[in-house]
Amino acid sequence: MGGKHGAFNDERDMFPTTVEVVRKIRPKAFIFENVKGLTRSSFANYYQYIQLQLEFPEAFKAPDETWISHLNRLQMEKSSGRRHLAGLTYNVIPTLVNAANFGIPQRRERVFIVGFRSDPGIQWHFPKETHSLDALIHDQWVNSEYWDRHRIPKSKRPSMPPGIRSKVDRLKMQLFLPASHPWRTVRDALATLPLPNARAVVKLS
Repeated sequence: MGGKHGAFNDERDMFPTTVEVVRKIRPKAFIFENVKGLTRSSFANYYQYIQLQLEFPEAFKAPDETWISHLNRLQMEKSSGRRHLAGLTYNVIPTLVNAANFGIPQRRERVFIVGFRSDPGIQWHFPKETHSLDALIHDQWVNSEYWDRHRIPKSKRPSMPPGIRSKVDRLKMQLFLPASHPWRTVRDALATLPLPNARAVVKLS
């Protein structure tokens, strides 16, 4: 949440250059990644402005035009169904991705903006999430399979965090198990690694 939060007025803003690169190179597809803070309500207009510039990269901002005026013009182009805009256009798909929901042992949320040039007619969507916090909570506090899998005796298992009691009760009432895999924890990631003090055995042929 740190930073200047200047959006268009931040001299470090690289999105104008990003749009220029797309306009010049005309790639069939692009993908950009940024921090979750871009989705904050205070950035709502600028976040939409970024997407619309990538959707219509040839709809230039005039030298005497403010970015808000440019945004309004791009919104009009969007609502017109692109009837009045010739040239390069992209189908832009933005989403907020949590790496933990795809099996990475880290809660890392990032914005991804994916675009496909309109003329190839490519149909694409973000992949379905494979892991969930609910499945991890179920494994830890409903059936205890998580602790059994890591061979942690009951005497050494931690207490249930008080903030998840209501979620645990809800999961206990469900007839079916969560369809996704549990979030992977640091314990899961390290489970198959050798101990730090273990000596490596090197065989020479």
